[in-house]
Amino acid sequence: MTLKTVNKADYFIEAKKSITFWSFGDEVGIRLIPRGEKQTEMQFSAGTVWGWGDFGHEGRMVTDVFNRIKNVSESAAASEAK
Repeated sequence: MTLKTVNKADYFIEAKKSITFWSFGDEVGIRLIPRGEKQTEMQFSAGTVWGWGDFGHEGRMVTDVFNRIKNVSESAAASEAK
């Protein structure tokens, strides 16, 4: 994936994966909203760049990105606790 937009002031990231022979291409948008100490809301959008349907791909991509962010957050919290 290639980052298209990174706006640190608004906590917004937008990325795109180009269309290939094996993929329709993907677009991902993530906005993080601080809600308090150690609390953050995440607004996530994902979709294919082109195609007739995602055949479950979009759902898998959302779950994968969410789990990666969760794992990084939890490992950072564990490091702070030490």
